[in-house]
Amino acid sequence: MQQKDDAAAPATKQDLTKLEQTVNAHFVEVFKYMDRRFEGTDAKMDRKFTEMLEQISVLLETQKHDIISSTNDKISLLDDRVHRLEVHTGLVAA
Repeated sequence: MQQKDDAAAPATKQDLTKLEQTVNAHFVEVFKYMDRRFEGTDAKMDRKFTEMLEQISVLLETQKHDIISSTNDKISLLDDRVHRLEVHTGLVAA
């Protein structure tokens, strides 16, 4: 008795090989598309990373100067206070 429905027939090695080739061809196309889609992304990411490092460097340098300036201001205020106390008490700090 002959089968009428080909879809119900078991797959042969030849069928599986053809399916594998078709799937592989689709994967190749997908990877080619992805390569085209993301072409240059590495260079863009490198530029952005470099820009971020430069911005962080500027920020840190600004913070460093602010801290140094603030510390110098506090030292100056303390020196003034010590001087006033010395004048007021008539003693000289060692």
